[in-house]
Amino acid sequence: MISMPLLRALFANLLLLLFGYALEAAESFTPVSFHEIEVEVASGSSCKLSLMRFDTSEVDLKIISNGSEFKNPAYGSLQEALQRNGCLAGSNGGFFDTDPFSAVGYLVIDSQVVAERPDKQWMHGLVLVEGGNLSLGNIDELLQKNIPQAALQSGPRLVRAGEPEPDLHDPRRAWRTFIGRDSNQNWILGIASAVSLKDLSQALLSHEMKQVIELDYVLNLDGGSSTGLYLETDGAKKFHREPSRVQNFIGIAPRIKNGS
Repeated sequence: MISMPLLRALFANLLLLLFGYALEAAESFTPVSFHEIEVEVASGSSCKLSLMRFDTSEVDLKIISNGSEFKNPAYGSLQEALQRNGCLAGSNGGFFDTDPFSAVGYLVIDSQVVAERPDKQWMHGLVLVEGGNLSLGNIDELLQKNIPQAALQSGPRLVRAGEPEPDLHDPRRAWRTFIGRDSNQNWILGIASAVSLKDLSQALLSHEMKQVIELDYVLNLDGGSSTGLYLETDGAKKFHREPSRVQNFIGIAPRIKNGS
């Protein structure tokens, strides 16, 4: 028969063990998880997808400008832009011109319109930040009369209502950057190795991708030599440096909650 003092000691040790596990789990928690998959595409080749998945209730999305001077940018790289703006992950953003060094597509940062909406039919989509809430969808449906907190227009759509976008006929293969969401609060920001837009739209709905997230809407961002990705969390780094200078970035920052 076990004595009462021994039972108390065993119970105390059990509580310490459980507390240690809980503390370890809390310390290792990160609002962004990294996933890398390879998917066979219809053309017979394969593409590698590097994905950062995040829950919009745990993070804030920041749209960051790289200034208006190509030869004298605000940041020397994606990594610098993210670190100086308190972000733990991110990618290059939307399309731009180099002369003048300005965004192509509606761009709003800190409730200031940086670039107006152009007359480009292929730029269907909008990333929208308003009052800490994130939205991703068709620009005509999301954009209201009031200027939002932040917004970035891009295109074309790759996935809409859980189906591949049908009007993707450009056969060129290039590196791609994209942002997407499921029907809840789960989002991804990712890049793909050289692939056509049509093949990418199929890859984003593949069985391999569904093990990470079941996507409802995905928007293509600037790609090619602009493609870049950076993640630093729990001492680990994932880094694909953008080969060329870009005009804007998308950053993922841990959300600062009241009382923390």
